[in-house]
Amino acid sequence: MDKRLPDDPDFLSQMGYCQRVETIRMTGRKLGRNDPCRCGSGIKYKRCCGATKQQKALWKAQRNRDAGAYTFE
Repeated sequence: MDKRLPDDPDFLSQMGYCQRVETIRMTGRKLGRNDPCRCGSGIKYKRCCGATKQQKALWKAQRNRDAGAYTFE
C-alpha cells in the first residue's frame, strides 16, 4: 500500500490531478515609470503601456481640450 499523503505534489501529479509549473523570472532590468517604454513609442512608460485605460482617456481629453484653446480664427 502507498504510504504517501494525498497532499504530496508528486503523488497528485502521478495521479493526474495537477502538473508542476516553473516560475517565470525576468532576466532584464526592472522598468521604471520614467523610463522610455519598451514598445518603441518614445513615450515614458507611465504614459504608454504603464497607464490604465482611465488615465489614457483623461490625458486624451486634456490634449483635445488644450488643442482647441489655441485655435486662431
